[in-house]
Amino acid sequence: MLRFRWLMLLAGIALFLISICGGKFSEAFSAFIIGMIGGFIIDCVGCGVFHFWDYPRQPFPSMKHLFIVVPSWGIFAMTINLLWERIENPWLVLTFLFLGQMAVYEIANRKTRSWIYFAPRWLVVAGWFPLVLYFRLIFIVLY
Repeated sequence: MLRFRWLMLLAGIALFLISICGGKFSEAFSAFIIGMIGGFIIDCVGCGVFHFWDYPRQPFPSMKHLFIVVPSWGIFAMTINLLWERIENPWLVLTFLFLGQMAVYEIANRKTRSWIYFAPRWLVVAGWFPLVLYFRLIFIVLY
């Protein structure tokens, strides 16, 4: 499953390069930076304050967390915002991103155990909807 992590990294890099070729460098870069900062804030609250989840191999806070998990949040937010710009129907894109991102990350996590939840499963599933909106709304407000 380690290959999956590299595949996701390559997919993020490919999305970034496609955006650059399409003249969307500033949008992609902004979404990536917003994702890193926003993701770090989410981890501060979710891991640090409420202990809803933890990263066993990259504990919060640590240098591994800073250099592995935080850029992953950037790729996550970049994916949300760049795909949102490409799909015109907001309900379709929200459903696609909610179900697609949740499936990709959670199915892979069941195998890799990159993060472990301490919150009830219903809260984890319910939390994905505002998670997608969180990164989109921050991008709209700041960009």
